[in-house]
Amino acid sequence: MPPDHLGRRRPGSAGRRKEADLRRDPRAGLTVFDRNDPLRYVEVRGTATITEDTGRRFAVELAGQYEGPGAGQEYLELPPEIVRVVIRISPRRVVGTAAG
Repeated sequence: MPPDHLGRRRPGSAGRRKEADLRRDPRAGLTVFDRNDPLRYVEVRGTATITEDTGRRFAVELAGQYEGPGAGQEYLELPPEIVRVVIRISPRRVVGTAAG
């Protein structure tokens, strides 16, 4: 997957509470902690946009990146009424001990 310098993306499912909340109020935050050093973290705050994961391409690519080739097959086999979405956070502020 190419680097995404415009924001951070996260997969999700349409119709869930998170999607409804972000459509109502698009302010979002994401915090990531270092497993080896919990005092080392980065927090991204910004505005969320939600788009449909057409063909479930993003979910498949992400699964393949983290779990290996073919790992995203489960997303392709989901029933068509389950719509996947991509939540993109456009950063406004980045803070933390690993933000630099």
